[in-house]
Amino acid sequence: MKQIIRYKKIRGKQKILRRIDDWAALNCELNLAYLEQYKRDYVKFWVKPFSNLNVGNSIYPEPYGEFKEKLLYGLFEIYHAWKIQLDELGKPYYLKIWLFEKKISRSQVVCAVDECLDFYDNTFANIKNVSIDELKLAFNHDLDNFSKLNWQQGVDVGSVENNYLDMFDDKNSQEYRQAERWFHQVKEQAFDVYHAPNPSDVAFYYLIENDRVWIGG
Repeated sequence: MKQIIRYKKIRGKQKILRRIDDWAALNCELNLAYLEQYKRDYVKFWVKPFSNLNVGNSIYPEPYGEFKEKLLYGLFEIYHAWKIQLDELGKPYYLKIWLFEKKISRSQVVCAVDECLDFYDNTFANIKNVSIDELKLAFNHDLDNFSKLNWQQGVDVGSVENNYLDMFDDKNSQEYRQAERWFHQVKEQAFDVYHAPNPSDVAFYYLIENDRVWIGG
């Protein structure tokens, strides 16, 4: 039986909007001491209720409407503030906004320096250049601030083992039949396979698209 997802109602709109403003303001100050030590830093969208842990089949929806607009604006404000501080260091740096198309709440600002400068280069697959018009169409919002950045699109990749179904002992159970249907969808939707260099139980992985990610900087 397919699980039915129920979305919780968002209450306290103005309070949540203030939380988003506070989140952005709090994170505009880049922790340079932390960056110097670890060479990387990032800020994610930790704002309740969107960052709450979902339990069971009742979940909060992704940020929408004014919540989404505030989130996008906040990400740009953090990016802009970090850029000013990184410019003052006088050395190369990586600084990007990652916008997740389906799960906008996973969006973040990411930076790296020194030996970690190239750390994020292979985070996403199938990178291609895109226009600001394509970005606006995808997010259905006025993104004039984002037009100042150069944008690329990539794929956040998930992987599933080729022997995934072997983990089920009872091949006649309802759980197995559900897993079998899901695994069939995985194989149909996979855009590539990755062959394990030293295969043991797993010979290869099906690579699937978890989300499209828009990378701006």
